[in-house]
Amino acid sequence: MAVADSWLRKTGSALLDILFPSRCASCEEHLGKRSLFCPSCSSKLIFAESPLCPLCGKVFSSRQGKDHLCGECLRKKRPFRKARALALYEGPIMEAIHRMKYQGRAGLVDLLSALLLEHIPNFYGEGWDILVPVPLHPARLRERGFNQSALLAIKLGKNLGIPVEPFSLRKICPTPPQVGLTMKERVKNVSGAFQVKDKNIFNKKIVLLIDDVLTTGATVSECSRVLKRAGARAVDVLTLARTP
Repeated sequence: MAVADSWLRKTGSALLDILFPSRCASCEEHLGKRSLFCPSCSSKLIFAESPLCPLCGKVFSSRQGKDHLCGECLRKKRPFRKARALALYEGPIMEAIHRMKYQGRAGLVDLLSALLLEHIPNFYGEGWDILVPVPLHPARLRERGFNQSALLAIKLGKNLGIPVEPFSLRKICPTPPQVGLTMKERVKNVSGAFQVKDKNIFNKKIVLLIDDVLTTGATVSECSRVLKRAGARAVDVLTLARTP
């Protein structure tokens, strides 16, 4: 009964969000038109812009100078070709992602993907063959009711005219949340956690991997390794946000 009640609350919240998306996704101020943020919260968005690391997309605290490789990317080879995020994971974008993931407001995916689509030309010049979301383990998927990364990938794929494979990359091992773990612990936590169902799907393809938040890059790195082993020619990463 508790599971059913939780599902009903999440479903009801998502339906209301789709039918009446007139509140700011950050401060919840009522808006006169369908929009993600009110003007005040929109002005507080901090986009992930240069100067940054051209490989992992890390935004440097100093706002002076040109793009250059960060220390981590100088020390080790990345399994992905490059990673980019829309904004820093703080303020309005963090609130919006929290409402989407933990309050069941799946309807925010439409507005978040629209914001992301506006900025995609600034991130990449190359085309992709296929979009792939970072998967959730089935147990976590049942608990949450939806995979926000999959919904985001499907919306982006539809608008970009690129096929989406939401089920071919699977998470086969449940893992504890990455929050609070060190970099080494994060890498160990997700090692061996992902698997490709059909390798033929990714053979010689350029893949765009979609997730909501990038922190250390441990999860997207492990997913990229698995996709490369399955024959992917290259993997790019795109997220809504990344931690400062």
